[in-house]
Amino acid sequence: MIVLSGDYHLAWHIVDRETGIHELIAGPLDAWVFEDMLPQHVQDVAKHGGFAIIDGPNYGVLEIKQDGSVVARYHDDKGKQKYRTVLTDPAEVPGPEAAKQPSAAPEPTVTGSSSASASTAPRR
Repeated sequence: MIVLSGDYHLAWHIVDRETGIHELIAGPLDAWVFEDMLPQHVQDVAKHGGFAIIDGPNYGVLEIKQDGSVVARYHDDKGKQKYRTVLTDPAEVPGPEAAKQPSAAPEPTVTGSSSASASTAPRR
């Protein structure tokens, strides 16, 4: 299962270690920078792991292939690709044990210094 989330002010690909569910978070392009907005949560992202961009605007691109695989890419606001992963057909998505492997769960990589939940975002 793939969950798409937006407007968290960071890009993040995380995999739930118990269920193997992939969550792909991206955007927005024109908003506060996550590490500036929620500096108290910078360590949360690093602790939880997965690929993350927290130091600037970003967007995600999903491509659904004919074979059922999904290609997910993250780009910065200049269009430079920062991360790419291929998620296989749903029948082949790894279970919880395989989700711990680097091919299923990205290694902790944080660009910038931050993490958090949208519910903790400051009000405008």
